[in-house]
Amino acid sequence: MKYKSLIFSLFSLLIITSSCDDDLNSVGLGTKPGGDNVSVYPDTIFMQNYVTTIKADMVRFDPNVNVFLMGSFYDRFFGSLKADFINQFYPPKDLFDENMQSIDTVSVYYLYLKDSWYGDSIAPMKAMVYPAKQEYNNHIAQYRYTDTDLSGLANMNTLWGSTPYTARDLSLKDSLYNARSYGMVKVDISSGKINGVPIGKAFFDEWAKGSPNAFDNISSFRTFFPGLYTTTSSTGSVLPVKIIEMVFRYKYLKDENLRDSTAIIYATSDVMQSCQYKDGDEQFPIDITGRDTSYIKAPAGVYTQYTIPLGDIAGKIGTRQINSVLLSLSALPKDDWKYALDPPSTLMLIRSDSLENFFANKHTSVASPTSYRAAYSSYTYNFGDISAMIRKGISEGLNELNVVLVPIKEVSSTIQYGSSAYSYITNTAYDITPSGVKLRTDKDHLRLLILSSDISRK
Repeated sequence: MKYKSLIFSLFSLLIITSSCDDDLNSVGLGTKPGGDNVSVYPDTIFMQNYVTTIKADMVRFDPNVNVFLMGSFYDRFFGSLKADFINQFYPPKDLFDENMQSIDTVSVYYLYLKDSWYGDSIAPMKAMVYPAKQEYNNHIAQYRYTDTDLSGLANMNTLWGSTPYTARDLSLKDSLYNARSYGMVKVDISSGKINGVPIGKAFFDEWAKGSPNAFDNISSFRTFFPGLYTTTSSTGSVLPVKIIEMVFRYKYLKDENLRDSTAIIYATSDVMQSCQYKDGDEQFPIDITGRDTSYIKAPAGVYTQYTIPLGDIAGKIGTRQINSVLLSLSALPKDDWKYALDPPSTLMLIRSDSLENFFANKHTSVASPTSYRAAYSSYTYNFGDISAMIRKGISEGLNELNVVLVPIKEVSSTIQYGSSAYSYITNTAYDITPSGVKLRTDKDHLRLLILSSDISRK
């Protein structure tokens, strides 16, 4: 085992650089002529009875880091994922030409990175767009995903538009498809009505009446146009939508001639994303400890939680100094079928009482002693030394410390100040990329390896 190899290497080094010691539980190192000895002790805390799979019903996420998920997908173990969202728009004051005469069509474009979908690329899907209710203005949940049904915040009896699609656009020849960076789903919503008026004419009338109007500020615009609810029918694929555009094709007058033009507004970050796993949850238990496997499932907010027994650790260590606490987690291989979910690429280990505030801060980095990261590699998440977290919890007088494993996505950016000064920022967000992993939690695969030391004077 990797743990045993690491411990053996450490202690071999200590033994080589020290005098022989018949007691293998402590290794003395002479640090001063005449006398002080440093003794190092290995201890193991087995964690199987302290692990639970839990579920959260709402998580903050940052659409500037993540994408919007759209579609429905079935995983044989983790169940059915259905992803939809409500979003709002806010146009600039110079959206239309001042001599605009009419708005002909209004469409919504959903742009996603080519070849980045989840599931079956040719599964027949259908996108449907409904108007959001005015009440949505009172439920805006910035940077949040929720597993609850969002349809109650939309006028579901008024379908504004729908279109069939496949993740791989089969209407495009390979040469044209390969030349594009984005895939696209277009839904024409020209038949939609605002207060009984066709949406194009409603926007034109509001624009034409001049100031004050809905385009003066974001509050007035949201009252005029609360936003859109996008959902899908059928099951087969989920699209990672990066950009949402609302496109107006209109006519304006120039040199006494009518000319065609286009105006585009983009979705704001005021997005409520709903991702629901409706089936499959019965295959693994929630809130039951002491099992051989725990689970993480995104974007459903299914986490693994550990209750670290700080009291037991403190009692075992006594007055010795904790030097390191090593944690590495083993994952089972993903299911052997074509569309099986991949494990999360990066997990964060974080104190449960720090989780909500962590994602509330848009510019946050994973940092000891509150949080640690591990990338997936060869069925393993290796968090390394988490001793700072353990020492801090003990210093706070805690008998137990709850920590959770959460999928994260990190994006680094640079901000320039002046001509030569730079600031580097890492934006960490909850990763809503569809993923799932089974973690081994039996005795041989879930344990804390603790090295501690004390100094004794001869």
